[in-house]
This record gives sequence, structure tokens and C-alpha cells, in this order.
Amino acid sequence: MVDGKAKLLFKKYKILVESKEFNSATSIKNFSESNEYYFYKDAEIQRVRPSKKEFLVLFKDKEEQIKAYQKTEIIDYKSNKDLSALVSYYNSL
Repeated sequence: MVDGKAKLLFKKYKILVESKEFNSATSIKNFSESNEYYFYKDAEIQRVRPSKKEFLVLFKDKEEQIKAYQKTEIIDYKSNKDLSALVSYYNSL
């Protein structure tokens, strides 16, 4: 999603969920979508759960600037666009 000294990686996948009602011979199959985010910096990759607290821990070397950015910008931590903007801002510091 974002390239630079710090990278944000995104993985989207689907899981097949099979359920069977009680005392029934037929099963119901549904797909469940899941998203995973990974943060790459200094030759280390770690899984990230998108939240304000999690990103402050990741960006601890520029914590004050990131806090100021989070106050001025409204960040939706479920939006790929907003997360990309946050990591791009960190890369620009």
C-alpha cells in the first residue's frame, strides 16, 4: 500500500465457513472476508491491528509529530486510504 522507509502491507482474504443446522442433512456454506495489515520497518515485519494506540507504538520515534497529525486529521482506522496517508506522513518526517 505504501512504500518508503516504512511500508504498510495489506492482505485481504476469504474464509469458507460451513454451518449445519441441528438435525439437518444439508450444510450452508458462506464466505467470510478478513483483512490483515503488516508493517515493515528496519527489516522487521509485524502484524498490525489498525488503531490509534497501535500506530503510536509503531511510530514511537516520531510520536509527538504523529499525535499532532492525528489531532489535525480525522483518521478512519478502517480505511486503507487514511492508513496509507498516515504512513506516508511518517515517511515524510
